[in-house]
Amino acid sequence: MNYKHAITMTATGLLAYAASTASADLTYTYLGELDGHEYWVTDLELEYYDAREAADQLGSDLGATAYLASITSQEETDFVQALSLDVMWIGLNDLDLDGQWSWDSGEAYEYSDWAAGEPNGNVGDEPVVVMNWNDDYGWNDWKDLDRYAVALIEVAIPAPGVLGLLGIAGLTSRRRRR
Repeated sequence: MNYKHAITMTATGLLAYAASTASADLTYTYLGELDGHEYWVTDLELEYYDAREAADQLGSDLGATAYLASITSQEETDFVQALSLDVMWIGLNDLDLDGQWSWDSGEAYEYSDWAAGEPNGNVGDEPVVVMNWNDDYGWNDWKDLDRYAVALIEVAIPAPGVLGLLGIAGLTSRRRRR
């Protein structure tokens, strides 16, 4: 897809990123940063596979690795929920093997925050996950088609190289003239 994009400051002080295609306009809102990762959310509700594609596109446009968020701790859950209680796609799924949950990012699946009675595979196959479900705001397994939610996107902030850090700090060596 060919995207046009712009990053702007919104009236609330949040960064907004707009990408548009011939078929649809996508905008992303920057939520904040935690432990070297930025969190963005789409302003449109999308189907699951479109949400994954939006994450890939945002990462490509920003020159960074991006994916549907991997929520791997209570601290991360609290951080995200302090910013939004919208139902959001996250990167947990059992698309490869039913009942074997894994993160899109490849991180280990060691933490969970399932809502009461979840995952339940209600009405057949529910291979993907949203967060902030119902009154307890936990996770819910959901169908991957014909369901819409905003996408919570995690962007890994590239660490500057050591030489870049030294240059920024003005610590690079200078050659002396003789």
